Amino acid sequence: MRFLVSAIIILTLSTGTLSAQSPAPPVPFSNAFLRDDLAAVLSELRLAEMSDPAAFAAADLDYLAAKMSLETGDHAAAAAYFLKASARPDGLGGFSLFHLAGVLRASGGFLPERVLLEELTLYYPKGFAAEAAGRRNTENFFESGDHLSTIRRIESLDRAAGPANAAIDTSRPDRLMLARSLDAINEKARSRQIIDELIRTDDPAEPDDVSLEAVRILDASSGESVSELLPADHMARGRIYQFNRDFVAARRHFLEIVNSHSGFDSAAEATYLIGRGYALERNFPDAMDWFERVAEQYPMDPIAKDALLQLGSAYARVGKARESVARYSRYIDSYPEDERLDRAYLNPVDVARDLGTDVEALRRAATAAEKFRGKTAEAQAVFAEARIHISLADWPKALDALDRLLQLNDLGGSRVPGGTTRDEVSFLRGFVLEQIGRFPEAIDTFLGVPDGRNSYYGWRATERLQELGDSTVAAEAISVAAARLRTEAAAGDSERQRKALQALLRIITNEGERNSVLARLREIYSRTPGYSQLPSPEPFTPARAFDEMGEAPCIAAARRLYDFGIYDEASFLLSEGNADVKDAPSLTELFAKSDLAFIGVRAAEPLWKPLPADFYPELLVGDEARYVYPVPFRRRLVVEAGERNIDPRLLLSIMRQESRFRPDVKSSAAARGLMQFIPSTSRDIARELAITNFSDEHLFDAGTAILFGSQYVSGLFRQFPNQPEAVAASYNGGEDNMQRWLTRSKAQSPDRYVSEIAFAQTKEYVLKVMSNYRMYQLLYDEQLRPRSQ
Repeated sequence: MRFLVSAIIILTLSTGTLSAQSPAPPVPFSNAFLRDDLAAVLSELRLAEMSDPAAFAAADLDYLAAKMSLETGDHAAAAAYFLKASARPDGLGGFSLFHLAGVLRASGGFLPERVLLEELTLYYPKGFAAEAAGRRNTENFFESGDHLSTIRRIESLDRAAGPANAAIDTSRPDRLMLARSLDAINEKARSRQIIDELIRTDDPAEPDDVSLEAVRILDASSGESVSELLPADHMARGRIYQFNRDFVAARRHFLEIVNSHSGFDSAAEATYLIGRGYALERNFPDAMDWFERVAEQYPMDPIAKDALLQLGSAYARVGKARESVARYSRYIDSYPEDERLDRAYLNPVDVARDLGTDVEALRRAATAAEKFRGKTAEAQAVFAEARIHISLADWPKALDALDRLLQLNDLGGSRVPGGTTRDEVSFLRGFVLEQIGRFPEAIDTFLGVPDGRNSYYGWRATERLQELGDSTVAAEAISVAAARLRTEAAAGDSERQRKALQALLRIITNEGERNSVLARLREIYSRTPGYSQLPSPEPFTPARAFDEMGEAPCIAAARRLYDFGIYDEASFLLSEGNADVKDAPSLTELFAKSDLAFIGVRAAEPLWKPLPADFYPELLVGDEARYVYPVPFRRRLVVEAGERNIDPRLLLSIMRQESRFRPDVKSSAAARGLMQFIPSTSRDIARELAITNFSDEHLFDAGTAILFGSQYVSGLFRQFPNQPEAVAASYNGGEDNMQRWLTRSKAQSPDRYVSEIAFAQTKEYVLKVMSNYRMYQLLYDEQLRPRSQ
């Protein structure tokens, strides 16, 4: 079999020959996989191979050369090296076969891939890659059109589960492959039974990709006319399409209900969902037509309330303010006790603002505040009033509104659109005082906004304090405040000193004094409970992992991978070697340093929750912080971001918030992958990049997700130059919405426009992404290398 595999690979790939060079002595390759100069490392590896081929193989350097060749895109060289490494029956043999099969798959070599996968499962049945190889072999048969073999493999898995384990079933993707293969050999009835089962057993609220593919198969079936379906089937299929944002396909089913089954119980919902699909496509004129139909034809259906609110919003988006306000008024008249009545009062405030009629907007805000006195909506209305005054630079009236806000109990926070927090209100109050020239009060107000790793407004307050320190007009006030804080830091108990030193660091800009104050604060932290030690998972101890765990082949191979800097695969081999060891070493640190960083984050984040919220960020720059703010996919991020002149740390900050670095995530909004793209956006980016045959599943590939994320963020920066907050808001809430919020603020400063972000989820998202960005800037340089502590 080995000869056959070698022959097939030679025929499948053009491996080329290495240029002749003078032999050179072997060089050390510790952490070589982490180096940036891959071409230089590969050159060194070739010299080492020519110098002593036996030692080169014995040290598993051919495996390292294969991995690095993959990183540089040289698949032919990677295949040649993997083939050599796979010939040794050690811990790296399974990995070598698995990677080699993947290289062959990329080149379209189904037969050689299959041979290698079979060899892998035969010789390494309990290895890490064996299960994945079995799954991939099934896909191989299916993709190559061998449907009978596909059916046999999947059904054998069913039988292996056994009748005593009825709860155990093959995966939903396997069942879908089985259905498609049965259909291909004309076993239509069995295929249809499985597809119906897949749709029926899925979560109707969040149908997965298998359900989406299943309904596409049913709709493409030549033996079934859409018009022959029952209305309940139309509704089920339409909802699956709608959830996955395939609005065109969803409409086809909803229209059948509207046109042919108008008496069906869900006819009103179907009509509404047609309008909702158009609205999500930003086609507001068509959306209005369908929402109007719901309001007129189904006034007693509960969904008519949603239709009226959507109508108010849609008319506003096309500039028809009178019609928008009329729909909100109709809502107020029709549902005077409804729990969402506040939206019908508050939304017209924004309608007036978008039309530039600020006087009308203020009148409506005052009406809403009076109507909902003592409730959350009062705070929303007063906050709208404050923002209007800020946009008009009417600082005294803005200050009055902000002072009234601070007297209220419930500011809404991130629970409601247009809500706020005490930190946001206090920051804006400090900003307004600064504009008025009341610098001592502004300084005290900014210092009153706690600063910490998760506090965006605390960070912005610190930035404004340091800008005041560099200005001439506020120099005296800053000097007085700094002198007071120095006095407080020199006297009193350690808690008072800690707070004074933290506040002083937010004001002073002299590097020498800052270093001295940081040293003093670090010393106080060392003897203060909660501050004395940064929490982190148990560190990885090489001696314990390798020296104390015997000489099993997988442990020896793990040591090699660890020495090379290939931490994720080292972790998997250590997991295998220590599966039955009670006191096995912790692998969290290794995962945190690899592309599987989400495992490290998952372990570290709960430990960081008790950390004091005001822990000074500049003292959070130890190795412990890199568990929580890791750098997976570093090389790809640096390359893609660098080509587009964007900061890879911002991409990481977005990725951290979107997926916590898990490539396989799908959200409740049908967003996929590391960067969480919805289908419509990803298809637009694929067209920009001239990528053909793009599929939503490609977003689960980390490289594709990073490429798309870099391209999209680059485009957003072209629309909002030098505005990372606006880019983050656009990423989550849409660039058209961000433009509206920016226009309302009448400013380009985030200190004025972030508070205008009307979507509660989007504002919260911006605050978290920017807080991430701050930490990534503290921890890493623009090449994502760790800064010195």
